[in-house]
Amino acid sequence: MVKRILFITALLLTVVSFQSQARGRITVGEHQKIEKVATLPDSIYYQSESGKHFDLGCMYTVYEICGIPAFIKEEGVLVGFEGDTYYDLDDEYKQAIKQDIQVEDLDSLNKIPFWDRWGGKLILICVILAILAYTYFRNRGNDDEEEETGETANEEK
Repeated sequence: MVKRILFITALLLTVVSFQSQARGRITVGEHQKIEKVATLPDSIYYQSESGKHFDLGCMYTVYEICGIPAFIKEEGVLVGFEGDTYYDLDDEYKQAIKQDIQVEDLDSLNKIPFWDRWGGKLILICVILAILAYTYFRNRGNDDEEEETGETANEEK
């Protein structure tokens, strides 16, 4: 019984901490993320029209529930980015980037982080298993109580 209470308390604290990180609201939905995969050389060739330097990133769309990534909606695409602004890269840029950062295949950099790809799924599976285990052991405990009550009644007769 104490283990159940501790588990449920830990689960609730986890949910509350995710909610507080979301500034008091539960976020559900999809949004685009850009993860930096390489730092591009600080040259005029890698500057936006506004004159800001950009780096190479992997942009993808993820569906999240309370800040936990449930699944990836769109696979990653390599883009140039600075802040929240991204730039599509044409073949000329990609060839220059390959030479400047000395990579044979740019697609090898196009990786979605473990947390976004698998972390949320693992947490959701653990929550589902915990709920199933709780239900199973709760029902099993009720069956054991019924058996004990039945045995006591039979002994009295």
